[in-house]
Amino acid sequence: MKLVGVMSIIGGAIQVLTCFGIIIAWLPIWLGILLFQCANAIEQAYETGSEVAMIRSLSKLKTYFIITGVLTLIAIIFMVIGLFLGLFGSVMSISHMR
Repeated sequence: MKLVGVMSIIGGAIQVLTCFGIIIAWLPIWLGILLFQCANAIEQAYETGSEVAMIRSLSKLKTYFIITGVLTLIAIIFMVIGLFLGLFGSVMSISHMR
């Protein structure tokens, strides 16, 4: 979990270097931080047997999955819209050829 968190943070830091990436780079950085915090809390819960640390880790993991799920739904919606626009454009261009 820590590895995926660090890789997400690094990916977000690289996205900052692009024009469009500046706008959305905070998302992978935030998700990476959430995963890293979750892994640390799980580690602490394992070592100390702390129920509070385990609840904190699951809360961080819940937030991570909610954000990832919402972003996935948004991406699917944009893909469907793009598909329909592409099909509509193809039909319109074929109809103008005749």
